[in-house]
Amino acid sequence: MTERAIIKNIKKYNDIRLAKGICLDKTPTLDRRGNVGLSTQQFGHSWYMLPKGRAIFKTFDDTDKFFDRLKNMRLVNELVCYELAKQMNLPCAEYEPASKGKAKGLVTYDVATPQEKIYNLYQFYDFIDYNCSSISISTFSKILDDLQQQGYKLDKQKMLKTYFKVVVFDLLTAQSDRHENNLILLMDKKNKTIRFSPIIDNEFAFSIIYLDDMLKEGPVIYPNNFLAQLKEISCMLPLKQYDYNRDIDWYNSNLKELIKVIKTNDEYAQIFKDMCKNMDISKAIQSVEKKGIKINKFYKKYLIFAEKTLKNNIKLKLNANIKADNSYNFLNTKDDFSL
Repeated sequence: MTERAIIKNIKKYNDIRLAKGICLDKTPTLDRRGNVGLSTQQFGHSWYMLPKGRAIFKTFDDTDKFFDRLKNMRLVNELVCYELAKQMNLPCAEYEPASKGKAKGLVTYDVATPQEKIYNLYQFYDFIDYNCSSISISTFSKILDDLQQQGYKLDKQKMLKTYFKVVVFDLLTAQSDRHENNLILLMDKKNKTIRFSPIIDNEFAFSIIYLDDMLKEGPVIYPNNFLAQLKEISCMLPLKQYDYNRDIDWYNSNLKELIKVIKTNDEYAQIFKDMCKNMDISKAIQSVEKKGIKINKFYKKYLIFAEKTLKNNIKLKLNANIKADNSYNFLNTKDDFSL
């Protein structure tokens, strides 16, 4: 497909009307230290002091032409994933539409208390001096045991379940940007407490970073091509440490690890089942549109298609690896791939 055809199709999906939302033009600010990512590079050095608390302004204008073409979809993904996380009982940073001058985007509220220091997964492993080649749930459990022995106060079972929920959430929402820098732990060294942060950075959910590869001439997404691209998602975090030499097999590798857990642990199997059953992208879209975001029909149907495809693929893997029965019919989808 030519670049012109790709751009033409992306523009169709990106025809999303953005709400002005919270106006930041006269909002007082404080200097902010910390990482500035792709979404915050223009305004990410300031905290905006809002009634709900301090917040970062994320705007999706970008010097990279491809990422700039995705900017409105990225905004919608953050809002949709926030609603989906609520459905699945997974803490997620809150996002609201906002604007500053001519720039439109989102505010996202601080996830830490003033006493807590933010550690991404890399920094966390450096802090505990842990050389980790695998980050399975069992390995993470041992790390938490070690920290408890050192006097840190943490809810081990809650943290393990949160870690598991992040893995399930990322597979169900086709995250292509969940890496060790945006899985956050919050630590209060004085009081020796550790907890997981609400999840952040879901803008590249539903594999939109590969959207140019998935779009064809006309408003049709071909299922085989979509499934092929899903093998590229969830590139860094879940269950095993990322290996750039085997990224093509990463999606299936994560599914295998997930299957091991839910096959041997009834409690985690029930968590997985509840998350799948409670996930409803159509309802999430409705909630987003109530905030003044108008999503066009192309991207709405793309999101609904993505949910069906992801659930169906996971169901096939589960039935193939556990038992060939109807245990996972709660993941049933319709084989309707047309827009």
